[in-house]
Amino acid sequence: MVRGGKTQKEFAQELDISAPALQKYELNEAVPGGFALSKLSEKGINVNWILTGKGSRYIPNCNEQLLQETTL
Repeated sequence: MVRGGKTQKEFAQELDISAPALQKYELNEAVPGGFALSKLSEKGINVNWILTGKGSRYIPNCNEQLLQETTL
């Protein structure tokens, strides 16, 4: 759901992980580690949603938070 129209290979490259690892995450065959979760969080994805399926898929007001952090 979070990669939109991108292929697994394209999205995996954006996250700096392997396509087979991403495939395992998507098929619930493996749990993303800290590095992958960090990269997903940087893209505005709610890590809690990734791990539990609960809450919002995206971090609320992520774009506003990113703008504030880059201007500090």
